[in-house]
Amino acid sequence: PNSVTATVNPVAAVSAGADFSVCEPVTIPLSANLGGSATSATWTIVTGNGTLSSTTVVGTNATATYTVDPSDIGGTVTFRVTTDDPDVAWPCSLVMDEVTVTVNRSAVVTVPADYSVCEPTSINLTGFLGGSATSGAWSIVSGIGTLSISSVTGPDVTATYIPDPSEVGGTVTFRLTSNDPDGSGPCVSAFDEVTITINESAKVDAGVDLEVCEDQVVSLNAAVFGSATSITWSGGSGAAQFGDVNNPVTTYTLTPADILAGSITLVITTNDPDGAGPCTSVSDQVNVVVNPLPAVFLSGLAASYAENDPPVNMDGFPAGGTFTGPGVLAGTNVFDPGTANIGPNIIRYTYTDLKGCTNFAERTVVVNELTSTDFGVFNGTSYDFSPEPELCANIGRAYLRGIPDHSTGLTPTSFTSPDIPARIGLDASGYYLDTDGLTSGQYYIQYTYTNSFGATSVLIKRVTVYASPVAAIAADNACQEEPVQFTDLSTIPNNTLGGVITGWVWDFDDQDLQNSTQNPTYTYANPDVYDVQLTVTTNQGCTDTAVKQLVIGPPPVVDFTWSGICSSQGTQFTNLSTISGGFSPIKPFQWIL
Repeated sequence: PNSVTATVNPVAAVSAGADFSVCEPVTIPLSANLGGSATSATWTIVTGNGTLSSTTVVGTNATATYTVDPSDIGGTVTFRVTTDDPDVAWPCSLVMDEVTVTVNRSAVVTVPADYSVCEPTSINLTGFLGGSATSGAWSIVSGIGTLSISSVTGPDVTATYIPDPSEVGGTVTFRLTSNDPDGSGPCVSAFDEVTITINESAKVDAGVDLEVCEDQVVSLNAAVFGSATSITWSGGSGAAQFGDVNNPVTTYTLTPADILAGSITLVITTNDPDGAGPCTSVSDQVNVVVNPLPAVFLSGLAASYAENDPPVNMDGFPAGGTFTGPGVLAGTNVFDPGTANIGPNIIRYTYTDLKGCTNFAERTVVVNELTSTDFGVFNGTSYDFSPEPELCANIGRAYLRGIPDHSTGLTPTSFTSPDIPARIGLDASGYYLDTDGLTSGQYYIQYTYTNSFGATSVLIKRVTVYASPVAAIAADNACQEEPVQFTDLSTIPNNTLGGVITGWVWDFDDQDLQNSTQNPTYTYANPDVYDVQLTVTTNQGCTDTAVKQLVIGPPPVVDFTWSGICSSQGTQFTNLSTISGGFSPIKPFQWIL
């Protein structure tokens, strides 16, 4: 028999594995298991636009790596693994297997890069869906504010976040998460996060709008808070008008241009608190209305007064203001020079209008000091400067002496009398009172003196004029050694003040002999012509003197002759009597026969 030897070669075997899906990888690893007589294998691309690495066989495992082409995404690629021919010519042959890989597109979300916001009331979140993502939602990673429900419009996913006040100056983080695009497939939901820094904003409040009067300094009281660290004022007529241009609480001094314009706008601006960050400098402004001062006028005052001038009424316009100053009677419009200061006085009329603006008008009024005056009346022996001078009538011109002298005063410096105006006169020696024939009584004499300032002083004194006696002597001529009876016949004419004669002084013109009785008797020893003088004085001190010439002759020497004649015829008697000294003739004659 023939024998045949049959060689049974094992067949080659290979398994590429079950088809599978991947989620948009960059590469796809391929792995096949060799079996049977297969000792090597090679991976090849059946469908796909990517690139395949060379196959590596380690033991029974053949591997390769496929680099995915973007066009492969969203489709399938098929790979084939082929073994070697284990017995080359016969009878076994190479074997192959294929695997199809579905390349699923991955979900993609895109959020902005981390950024900063400037203390917003809300933050708008916007992200974008890509790849296979069809929906998404925003969520809070860190933050205690309020997040709205996300809204998906096409690829845009939006939401709004309301920050909590405590988050100002910190950060909040949000996550955008897509849906899972292939359910239980290899792809999963995608997410991305964004961190937002909430910078504190600068804040400034310039204050309420103001109204000021044109003479006032504008007081600014701005409030600066938040992240602002400095401020600058501007507006109006420029930085120079601000008390401190970098202080929120400061002043602004109005210029004539501001006053003319009637209003200004002042702006306060903060610094930029975060430099290149989202916050910026902020400004606020205050409008200032500049009210003009009321026009105020003061009238009714002269430029000067004497301190004894009467009070005057002043007029102010507009009515309703207040008068102040030395000499102004409080609460009235009366200026009294007597209570003002000597010298210049500033009198002010102040008026405040309905806007609260106050203006005033001033007048300088000079009150001239009165000159202290006095005067005296010459009483016959001296000047009587007493408060109530006294003098006697009929002493002639009783001169009036003023202190200061009337010659140093200005018009109307003078002496006058309301009672006896015609009795006051002026001659080269000065003013006088004419006392001759003046009835006794009390009269007022006024000394008016106007000094160099025009201030007029008036001094009035009550002057008592007593009646002067008129001395009169009654006496007869007599012979020596013969007592002479002197009789006082003095009177007091125009005597209205009860004057009486209380004193007599007789001067007999003989050896300085005098007598103080009213009606004396005196005997002259020697013949002569004597000037007998009587001075009488009243109880009011008024005097008068009378002089009477008295002839005292020697007694005559009696002698006569006669001639004898016849009885019954007359006898001739001849007077031969003589008187020595020739004082007087002898008469009459008396013959006793």
